[in-house]
Amino acid sequence: MSTSLAKFGYLPAGMELFPASDQDQFEYIKRVIDRSDYYVVITAGRYGSVASDGLSFTEKECDYAMSQGIPVLAFLHKEPGSLPANRCEKDEAGRTSLI
Repeated sequence: MSTSLAKFGYLPAGMELFPASDQDQFEYIKRVIDRSDYYVVITAGRYGSVASDGLSFTEKECDYAMSQGIPVLAFLHKEPGSLPANRCEKDEAGRTSLI
């Protein structure tokens, strides 16, 4: 998808592109979000990596983008209950956090 977006002049900044760094991870993410025109999130059956405060980085990113007035485009799975078990959150706390 990144290649398709780049063809139209967009530069996606997904976590898979973030470098390993000594700086605080969320501070780096916030700087990337601050330079973004939109925050796009695609969710399904997993809560994601959890930060030390117990929130997923995805939830923290989305909250931060909204607090900065950055438009959020959220794509949610229409029927997350239909996802195969190996594609869903296994941890009870993670499942609860998805609600």
